[in-house]
Amino acid sequence: MLIHAMLGAFCLPAAAPTPRAAVETPWLISKQGWRLVNAKGQPVTLRNNPLARDVTFGEVLVFVQSNQVNQLTYRTGQFACTEFAVALHDQAEASGIRCALVGVRFARGIGHALNAFHTTDKGLVYIDCTGSPRPSADPGRYDTIGYLKIGQPYGRLPLELGAVDPNHYERYTYIMGLWRWVQMESQRLKASALPDAPEELALTPEERGERRAKLRAQLQRLQTRYDMNPHPVKTIDIWW
Repeated sequence: MLIHAMLGAFCLPAAAPTPRAAVETPWLISKQGWRLVNAKGQPVTLRNNPLARDVTFGEVLVFVQSNQVNQLTYRTGQFACTEFAVALHDQAEASGIRCALVGVRFARGIGHALNAFHTTDKGLVYIDCTGSPRPSADPGRYDTIGYLKIGQPYGRLPLELGAVDPNHYERYTYIMGLWRWVQMESQRLKASALPDAPEELALTPEERGERRAKLRAQLQRLQTRYDMNPHPVKTIDIWW
């Protein structure tokens, strides 16, 4: 789901007819002076709708859940995260919703691209619909809230979890804390079943079953964990 430091994408047909008034942007240049390019190294442009407007966070969620960008196939060197971001941008603008493309560079490694919406009730919200190289029985898991903070790793959460607080990075760190708790409890549960388990870990079969059910419920609620570039975010560029 990541691309090289020079990010990019080409445009896909919009879900709805593009307004005649659509305006193609010039090539996208970052504040640092690098040019946004697609997975094939070609310059990127966006199709903006002059009539597009900012909408509520709820309207953004409805749009994100109704489009099929997340179902597209990720192909290294052909269709990477920037292609997903450009596709979502162009479809949003064609639908009358103002949308931005976001380019992220990290302290090390390859960069990433996603989208942003300036909602009328929640302010700036990052959306990431980057899909997977493999078909998924639940492509909705790739419709996510993005969490960006300079100096911290980039994070993604499924809409159901991220929508609770789409603006604060602390929401992401809280969910990651729950993941760590589940992992530790899973290890303790396995250790308790060993014949030579320490007395403090010993559990009855009933207690073990209750804990196993609790962990399954937590995992179901946490849904999906996204492995992204673990290095801190260095720069963020937003193109409207």
